[in-house]
Amino acid sequence: MKKLVHTREISIQTSDMGDHRILLEGSLIDHRFQPTHNEASEESGLVHHMVIRLKVKGPGLLIEQAEATMPHHPREECPEVLP
Repeated sequence: MKKLVHTREISIQTSDMGDHRILLEGSLIDHRFQPTHNEASEESGLVHHMVIRLKVKGPGLLIEQAEATMPHHPREECPEVLP
């Protein structure tokens, strides 16, 4: 019998903002279904939730704005990688 340990969901949504602009929103969500057995002894549950938003202008696909957030992270220092 197998036991589910981990899932990773990646989703991307694209929206037309008018005036030749699009908004791209991507998210990554990790769930752990079994506690880890390493030195960290992490419990099961939501591990990561990361989101990126890009405002892009066409037809040259120029990135006008970029934003990244971490609504959920396992360690206090994780958001240090954000710009």
